Formats: sequence, C-alpha cells, structure tokens
Amino acid sequence: MISLARHLDPETGDLVFNDATGSWLESPSPAMEVVALVLRTPRGSCPLDPTLGVEWDKVDKILPNATATCRAVILEGLQGLVEDGTIADLSITVDQPSVRALTYVVAFTDPANPGAGVQTVPGQV
Repeated sequence: MISLARHLDPETGDLVFNDATGSWLESPSPAMEVVALVLRTPRGSCPLDPTLGVEWDKVDKILPNATATCRAVILEGLQGLVEDGTIADLSITVDQPSVRALTYVVAFTDPANPGAGVQTVPGQV
C-alpha cells in the first residue's frame, strides 16, 4: 500500500511544484495518483514494467462493442491494483457520446485512506 505520493496535474500528468514552499505538492490521495498513472500509460511503454498501463490500442471507437472493450481494457489495466489491495470497490462506467468519443469514469475506494470515500478519475479516449 502506498502512504505518500507527489501530486500530479490531472490534465497533463506533470508533477506539481509549490513555488511558495519550494517543494513538490503531496497528493491528498496516493491511490488516486497510481490509478491516474495507470490510465495515462499505454501498456508496454514502460521498460521497467511492460505490464503497467492500459491497452488503449484495442479500443476502436467506431465498432459497436467499443464501450465494452474500453471497460475491459481499463479493468485489465487496474486489476493488479485491486489484487494487491491498493484500491477496492472498483467501478468503471463508459459512455459513447458520439462515434468519435468515449468517456469513462473510474470509481474506487482507497483502503489505506477510508475517510476519503469514493474517489473518481474521469477520462476520454
């Protein structure tokens, strides 16, 4: 389980630096940062852990099963975090507002931080 993590900008994935204190910002939810990292990483792109990430290339937005495929690849990418106890109560919702877009919301709880309640990470493909 993760007890401390640096805060990542939710849009860019960059580490956030606090100019006033001269240090990196601490994340309010380390599990959130790990989930966001997995969702941002194409599977196979990390030389140290080729299993890290999501196989986004399997998702073809124009196929009728695009939402189911998207949900499946997200679940596969996050399954290790569920198995090792980093996150619990994983829920994935995928919608297709248009033929060229898929949106998803990953919801979970952090067993190491039960007071945080359900946390969500939205995204789009």
